[in-house]
Amino acid sequence: MGVKLRATLCTFLLLTLAAPLARAEPLEEHRDLRRKDGDSAESQVAAPAGTRVASKLALYTDDDGLTVITPIISVTQRIFDATSLSVEYDADVLSAATVDVRTAATDKFDEVRHGLAVSGIHRVRSWETDLNGSVSLSREADYASATFSAGFASDFLEKNVTLGGGYSYVVNLVGRAKTPFDSFLDILNIHAVSLSYTQLVSKRSYFQLSSSLIAAFGYQASVYRYVPLFLDGQFDPASVNESTLGTGEVRPLLRPAERVPRDRYRGALVLRYNHAFPFGFTLVPAYRVYADSWGVTSHTADVMLYQHLPLGLVLRLRNRFYYQSGASFYQRVYVIDSSDVLPENYTTDRELGTFWYDLVGLKLSLELPGLAWFEKVVIDVKGDLQYTSYTDFAYLPERTAIVVGGGLLFEL
Repeated sequence: MGVKLRATLCTFLLLTLAAPLARAEPLEEHRDLRRKDGDSAESQVAAPAGTRVASKLALYTDDDGLTVITPIISVTQRIFDATSLSVEYDADVLSAATVDVRTAATDKFDEVRHGLAVSGIHRVRSWETDLNGSVSLSREADYASATFSAGFASDFLEKNVTLGGGYSYVVNLVGRAKTPFDSFLDILNIHAVSLSYTQLVSKRSYFQLSSSLIAAFGYQASVYRYVPLFLDGQFDPASVNESTLGTGEVRPLLRPAERVPRDRYRGALVLRYNHAFPFGFTLVPAYRVYADSWGVTSHTADVMLYQHLPLGLVLRLRNRFYYQSGASFYQRVYVIDSSDVLPENYTTDRELGTFWYDLVGLKLSLELPGLAWFEKVVIDVKGDLQYTSYTDFAYLPERTAIVVGGGLLFEL
């Protein structure tokens, strides 16, 4: 997995930090619904022993030659009624023969990433406040990362308003496969702050406004990505694609290692609304706007629908549409006048170009009645389909991805 992809995943996780929801009684049902979906890991364990064990397995595959299997297992234990501690292990078992690999004339590769996280949450009842913190570590052959986070969520106005905030620091050690860190090492530091305001509108509705700011300093390119630079007047830019580059029909003058700015500042605003109808149906639309110092802007429209069904079943449908404009230095094809003067920055990272995607997904959860010594047992299965169109990426016009998975959760 490339450095840029890993940095993007870290940033995505930081951007989606969410404060706990207002704890008004009418919303408890919907909070339980999201717990079953895995969207509220901060929820308290209500079972007598205060123990929750959850496991998930997901498979991602796309028509660009990437396959990732992700197992996750976590254990949460309530302590002294107001405190809970969680330990989580996850991994990515990856096999890649993507366009980045093919155009670099390298072989398909396999790798495994291991991650471990410890987190805790404590309720200060006299302040009507939850305090939380976590430490997570991730390691693979050419990359190591550590994340430290802390946050709070406070209730006001008889629990009709919740204010939340958090800070995270991520340090990433960037290496190169089959090369010791003491032979090649660079560092990427990420700082992130988040704020949220949640307002209860009625017994069945609330809205939330959240924001995040992220500053990243250090190596943000990929050590494996080399960028074709073509000599002006020696080729037709429209003819550049994966096939012509691979066969040698078009030949770059140079292929230097990717170069992007070492500093990046990001900001995002998210508006989310939740309304529960009397007949067991919940509607959750959301909108997100994003901009950064590299010139990238994006808009995301998301809607989730939950429906309670007989026999303890819950159906979730979702659709997400995303549109992004490219970075200011991104070009479909880089053209130079000579090898003596190169652009300040250059990349073939398609995630920095203009593109859009649409994702549709279905998830079915089943809560079983108490079994033996288990207070709660929840089984879920899911499937997502995502189509992406790259409007100015020369080497891959589109991509289709499928994600399937399932999970098991029990409390005792």
